[in-house]
Amino acid sequence: QVKGSDNVDLSTYAGLYHQVATDQTHRIQLRNGKLAVESLEVVATGPNTLEDTRGTVKVEASERDGTIQLRVQPRNDVAFEIVKVEEVKPTNAQLEEYAGSYTSPELGVNYHISANNGGLVVKRRLQSELILAPAFKDAFSNFGTWVFTRDAGGKVNGLLYPQGRVRRVRD
Repeated sequence: QVKGSDNVDLSTYAGLYHQVATDQTHRIQLRNGKLAVESLEVVATGPNTLEDTRGTVKVEASERDGTIQLRVQPRNDVAFEIVKVEEVKPTNAQLEEYAGSYTSPELGVNYHISANNGGLVVKRRLQSELILAPAFKDAFSNFGTWVFTRDAGGKVNGLLYPQGRVRRVRD
């Protein structure tokens, strides 16, 4: 445990977060007694509040159904929410569930996905292979978050993926 201002346990906030509105993932790490998000260092300013050391971002923490949620308010930008998610390390057998071809007729793309070395490999026509790293349940990241869908029986049946400025394209 690392305690910050007001005896706040900063390690509670370390981990992977999902920004549902944009499908981005953000990693918050504990470094030298402070929380770090990319190049920003964040310190506790109260029992449920955090702020970056430059004063450009304020964060309000809350918990809903046992899940930490952060409301991030950049000084000159629109606030957004991120939700802490449990990171996953799927087995090779679990990765094989995602293997297959995924097509979007609207965009004219066809992705061939295979399991490889703890992640997924995406093969695309006329482009180099893309390696997807496991993020959270049924989600992988690289150039956005690729989220697999499942049917009522739990079988993988689709993929929502980023395509340029378009997000959550369904195959």
